[in-house]
Amino acid sequence: MGNVGTAREFLASELGSARYGDIVSVKAAIEAARRDAPHLQDTDDELTETIVNLARELGLAVLFESRDKACGTIQMDIPDNAKESTPIHCSNCGAFLGEWGELQDDFYRQARGTDAFDLRDGNIIKK
Repeated sequence: MGNVGTAREFLASELGSARYGDIVSVKAAIEAARRDAPHLQDTDDELTETIVNLARELGLAVLFESRDKACGTIQMDIPDNAKESTPIHCSNCGAFLGEWGELQDDFYRQARGTDAFDLRDGNIIKK
């Protein structure tokens, strides 16, 4: 791919073929940007924010690398009022994914400490 002017333009091109409801991996999208558009100066936090915004606009789900290894989905069954120790299972196959606190910690680790997003009630919220 030739030099695309901005990270938003590059990522929009990358995500352009996705269909409504498809899943976009933040990690894979950042890797593609670093590999195919090395001229971009955006930080990983800035790229993450752009990816999430584009995904929202395109009706895509955002994956922060928390896939269920058993069936490959990221559909979590999160009970109302989940506590840190609440066991979370895949809503597709029922496999145990971890405790709610561990899954939240994993999200924050993968979001690289960005102040742009928060995880609230199982949803990624832009601050």
